[in-house]
Amino acid sequence: MNYDKIVESIKNNGEPGLLWLDNMKKFSRMNGIEDNRDRLAMGGNPCLEQTLESYEMCCLSETFPHHHKTKEEYIHTIKYAFLYAKIVTLQMTHWAETNAVISRNRR
Repeated sequence: MNYDKIVESIKNNGEPGLLWLDNMKKFSRMNGIEDNRDRLAMGGNPCLEQTLESYEMCCLSETFPHHHKTKEEYIHTIKYAFLYAKIVTLQMTHWAETNAVISRNRR
């Protein structure tokens, strides 16, 4: 497997992510135990931190500690990042397929 064509992009901005779909399906949380919990996975979010099924939405949020002046300010940001991620996993969408996957997985 030759990754020469994408290495520079990964080095500069972390994307694209690389995936081995068979591993994602077999080992879900990558703890070394084959559990097949993500056997329906079809890929992931753009950076591939999160395994996703078809119609599933990414529920990750990102924070930047160095953009805050105080610990309290950062904790405030974390609170809203968490709230956003929970809303993504609990809010119904207009698509029955998405609602079914989100309800089943609750990532």
